[in-house]
Amino acid sequence: MFNILMFYNKPGNITSSRKNPLQKTRILIEIRWIKPPPNTIKLNIDEAFSKYTLEAGLGGVFRNNNGDWIVSYCKSTYDSSVKYCELMALHEGLKIAQELGFSKNEIETDSTDAISLLNDNNPNISNLILNVGG
Repeated sequence: MFNILMFYNKPGNITSSRKNPLQKTRILIEIRWIKPPPNTIKLNIDEAFSKYTLEAGLGGVFRNNNGDWIVSYCKSTYDSSVKYCELMALHEGLKIAQELGFSKNEIETDSTDAISLLNDNNPNISNLILNVGG
């Protein structure tokens, strides 16, 4: 079972000084990892992409509901966009989850574009995810 979640950073305190319009605004943001339910493995995925060279890096980390590291992965590649790199990170993570027999999983990403593609029932994207076992 896979649950795919979007994660947004919770806004923290925002402080600003308007005395000097050239002074930088300071924004504090709370960032924290949210535990999955008991007996669930959480996969956090992310990517980095250069639109100039099309070089990309992608990866993920699996943790248990206590936050203990289980396994992680990373990969260098070339791709056409940020959202497809995020989908590649998801694909790689799903393959690893299947290989390691993780049956109850929660997946977290910060890519709203990737989530939208998955929710649009695009057959090409659905096949990418469904054919993980190949």
